[in-house]
Amino acid sequence: MNIKPSGILLTFLAIIRVPANGLYNLRVNIPEIAQRGRDVIFNCTYSLEADKLYAIKWYRGNYEIFRFVPSENPKKKTFPLLGFNVSVNLPDERPRITGVKDKYRIGDTITATCTSWQSHPPANLTWFINGEPARGGYLRRYDLRKEYDGTYTTVLGMHFEVLRQHMRNRVLKLKCTSTLLSVYWQSSEVEIKENAPHIGSIKESSDSSSLSNDIIEPKLKGKKKRKSKEDTSVEELTSHVLSSSAMNLLLPSVISIISSNILFFNIIL
Repeated sequence: MNIKPSGILLTFLAIIRVPANGLYNLRVNIPEIAQRGRDVIFNCTYSLEADKLYAIKWYRGNYEIFRFVPSENPKKKTFPLLGFNVSVNLPDERPRITGVKDKYRIGDTITATCTSWQSHPPANLTWFINGEPARGGYLRRYDLRKEYDGTYTTVLGMHFEVLRQHMRNRVLKLKCTSTLLSVYWQSSEVEIKENAPHIGSIKESSDSSSLSNDIIEPKLKGKKKRKSKEDTSVEELTSHVLSSSAMNLLLPSVISIISSNILFFNIIL
């Protein structure tokens, strides 16, 4: 028999009417679980030897839903159910992983959340790190959330520090699976890359040259005095004459320059 259920149909009964001494090897095979909207096949096998079959009837509780009588026309009759019981309601989509960034460094902390929406009974969630079940100490369990339609939303978190052994070829894989009895299994997976510090070359600073060109402007005040030989050597090192206001602006920068060069400034107030 092939039927299309609206939910899960359980406790069906098949009755076969034949002479008692002619029936043997009777077997009934009914799926334990049926998914909403999909066909369900009930199998009934038997052996009659030389006897003739009178009727096969299927019941749900006390209500007859299917009849097969070889001597009647038509031979098959169905009796639709007026109501049904939904025992299992599967999630409409795979579990979702949230709260995870694309890159982490060794020593960073990952806080991830896996959510499976609206199922009955509640789905079972499992975290995996690189294909292996996550340690119990990493898991964060949250209360079930009951929805308006009687289904449940399940949430399972994970919180752990990224260790060197977590990174395999600088990649860490997180997977969350959602299972429900024996009829539903879905998973979601994310890949996290190692955000290693970049080691680059250090360029020599040219602040001293740009500083004197852009900010320190040489100024001459008054007439030039005759230079002695001693004064000439000093003035050849620097011809910058600074005002007091310019000196105040440049003092921090000048200090850093002095560490590598000896400069002499003639300050005219």
